[in-house]
Amino acid sequence: MWLSFHDLDLRSFADPSGKGNRHLAQRKSVSGIIEEERLSLSSSETRFEPFAGCASQEKSSETVRRDEKKSLRDDFELLFMDEVSLNLDPPLHACWMKQGEQKIIPALQPGTKKHRHVFGAYSWNTDYISWKVVDWKNTQTFLEFIEYLLVECYPTGRIVLVMDNVSYHKSAAAQAALSLFEHRLLVIWLPPYCPELNLIERYWRHLKDLACANKLHNSIEEVVTSAEYMLAQQNDPASSFRLTFSKQL
Repeated sequence: MWLSFHDLDLRSFADPSGKGNRHLAQRKSVSGIIEEERLSLSSSETRFEPFAGCASQEKSSETVRRDEKKSLRDDFELLFMDEVSLNLDPPLHACWMKQGEQKIIPALQPGTKKHRHVFGAYSWNTDYISWKVVDWKNTQTFLEFIEYLLVECYPTGRIVLVMDNVSYHKSAAAQAALSLFEHRLLVIWLPPYCPELNLIERYWRHLKDLACANKLHNSIEEVVTSAEYMLAQQNDPASSFRLTFSKQL
């Protein structure tokens, strides 16, 4: 079952008085948060006067509720974060070839295996992706990417960040650092072993299909260059390589 993250109840996080629930949502699963929102919506009533010509009050109530949700989402940047590794071993995917021929992908020479890693954050609001290429995946590079998001990519406004429970996301140093940003940052921890709930996982598959699949590059730098070109295409609204997700408002 697909979960709709734009139904999250973020009103307490947006409370300008500072009394809202701004601590990290470490022990709440996404399904639990959505269930709370569903209960909250079912227990509250929207009072209004129907416009002349409306078919029914029920229809108008649904319109008002939808507008409220859209306004709430516009106050936040909803980001899905994850990391992907790039290497000289090309992923082998199905491809077209002439009848009677077989496509052959050259193999690596021994001792030439190298890696680079990409931290990425996919925006539900805009379909844009923010990324940073690093040599290692650890707490330090993770926090450097968080700082990059908050300072350079989204210097103002509040962010809801959805990510998994990999060890360097939840280390003591990472938790202490994240708490410093709790006035702007709400973290939603995904349930264990549920990568399908993270939208950026779909984008990583799309990226590898375009930049890496069935191609043997001469160096890891070529792989990174190819990947960064496709990442830049994602942020170009006119690009035919752009991947977008249908959003039901």
